[in-house]
Amino acid sequence: LKIYPLVEIIFLKIYPLVEIIFLKIYPLVEIIFLKIYPLVEIIFLKIYPLVEIIFLKIYPLVEILFLKIYPLLEIIFLKIYPLLEIIFLKIYPLLVIIFLKIYPLLEIIFLKIYPL
Repeated sequence: LKIYPLVEIIFLKIYPLVEIIFLKIYPLVEIIFLKIYPLVEIIFLKIYPLVEIIFLKIYPLVEILFLKIYPLLEIIFLKIYPLLEIIFLKIYPLLVIIFLKIYPLLEIIFLKIYPL
């Protein structure tokens, strides 16, 4: 009579919990290990090495770009661009003037004088 209430508690309270665990939770765990774990494995076996390659091979290249090439570009834009600006703002108008003044003279030379 003393053991029966314990058995009753076990079968009425604890067994349903165990049943829930094995019928509801275990399939989820099974899904995790059969479906999700292989994905995680793929991520670490396939994708991680790619990430490693990116950071070990490509990142230093990017670093070289910014440490070596960027200063060169900066020099180009700080030193050469102003020169180009001078060329186009000062020299180009002069060239235009030269061609507007000299071209008619050349035209006169070739159309009037050359045929003689």
